Amino acid sequence: MNFLLKKKFIFVFLWGIFFYGFLILGGAKVNASGFIYYDRYCIAKNKDVLFAPSSRADTSIKWYSSNTWAVTVSEYGIIHAQNEGESEITAVESNGNVSKCNVVVIGEDPIRIAYPSNSIVGVNNDLKLVAITPQYVESVKFEIDGPGGRFDAVATDKYPSGNVFVWSKNISIGSTGTANIKTYANTGGNWHTRDEGNFSVRVIGAFDKNSSSLQERDVSKDGANFIASCEGFVNHVYTDAAGFLTIGYGKKINQYEQFYNNTVYDEGLAVFIKLLNQGSYVRSVNNFLRNNGIKYNQHQFDALVSFCYNLGCGWLNNGSDLSRILKNCGSGSGGYYTGRVNSDNGLNVRSGAGTGFRRICALPDGTVVDVLNDGNQIDGWYKIRTNGGTEGFCCGDYLNVTSSGGGSDRSLDNIDRNAFANELLCYHHASKRCLAGLVYRRFQELDMFFYNSYTPFRRGQMNYGHFAIPECARNNCQLTDSNLLWP
Repeated sequence: MNFLLKKKFIFVFLWGIFFYGFLILGGAKVNASGFIYYDRYCIAKNKDVLFAPSSRADTSIKWYSSNTWAVTVSEYGIIHAQNEGESEITAVESNGNVSKCNVVVIGEDPIRIAYPSNSIVGVNNDLKLVAITPQYVESVKFEIDGPGGRFDAVATDKYPSGNVFVWSKNISIGSTGTANIKTYANTGGNWHTRDEGNFSVRVIGAFDKNSSSLQERDVSKDGANFIASCEGFVNHVYTDAAGFLTIGYGKKINQYEQFYNNTVYDEGLAVFIKLLNQGSYVRSVNNFLRNNGIKYNQHQFDALVSFCYNLGCGWLNNGSDLSRILKNCGSGSGGYYTGRVNSDNGLNVRSGAGTGFRRICALPDGTVVDVLNDGNQIDGWYKIRTNGGTEGFCCGDYLNVTSSGGGSDRSLDNIDRNAFANELLCYHHASKRCLAGLVYRRFQELDMFFYNSYTPFRRGQMNYGHFAIPECARNNCQLTDSNLLWP
């Protein structure tokens, strides 16, 4: 290798380490009060990132930038990469602790985001691939590595939206399996790719969206539109009703998760759809229903994903009453079991079936838990799951186990309508306040779940009197039956 080529190789190698391994070079540190920060942090021009330790808006920490031409910082600790350069960011906590970080701004990323119209698609069905780039990008292509082989698809449609281009290409895939897709942007004759342009699509056989089955699903277009109408679009960072820093369609901003602030509608929609279909919401609902053998149709699935998008997915697996009602939807007996601790001294939960195993925790008398393994004992011990999601083993002598129904033929078509509606409607509070808007959303999710109704969210106008208004909503929000009828 000659000297010039060797120098070029070393430069490219070191730049690759710097660009892709900046967090390793920076080295995460923790100060005396537990504040996590970096010595050095790299970010591309026009991106933002939350440096503050919490997603909840907090102005108790004071933030300073030594070079505001390159980097600005908001009162909430949101860093904005304004121009290429370097700045020292200082955080001063209320207890006097000081943390410093050098932020390096490099050139703008050629790919801002890319996503598929659906992450689950039928064989030979139309699939739209979308990419959003800065306007200096000359062309875009998608590399599809699918079950039928690898091929490229050059984006044929393009339109400007604010300061970005929106590119798209319709394709179809003829075999079942997983297609891994990379997005490439062409600038000056060179192709570039970024992690933001990587995604996958599952190609499946045809199935009836209106019939109940254990088929894994994506959110439908109607379901996505409903959730979007509930959340509303805000193109800049704002503080939601619970005090969390949020952007776009209700996307909570997490520490050190880079994002674009002051985005155009198309980019906000792209982030929302990718988050919805490839984030935890769709995956968690699919996994819960399929792992518990519960058949479901498209509108039931969409309603549960909407609920998760608003409340999070923790209720699915933490032993909540709502998750128990979902499990208890069988037409036969057996299949789902609960246990109640019957011991004045409490009951130990251990890591295995026997007193020789490690003690995990103790359950007070009267505690209700899920009993796993179809209610069967292992050497006189039950495997259980607590409301907090902890799994372990309890001695069967001190656990009263009963069947909660939900036999082998579980289907959401058989769910206890009143129990499910009453429990779902309990979730209409934020920051310990009863909110009318959440009551309306819960009613519309129930309409979707039971009646396949996808009416866009309209505050103050809801339902046809199918369900009873929670008493606290009547008292605190002054809701009456007349509020819940269409004019």
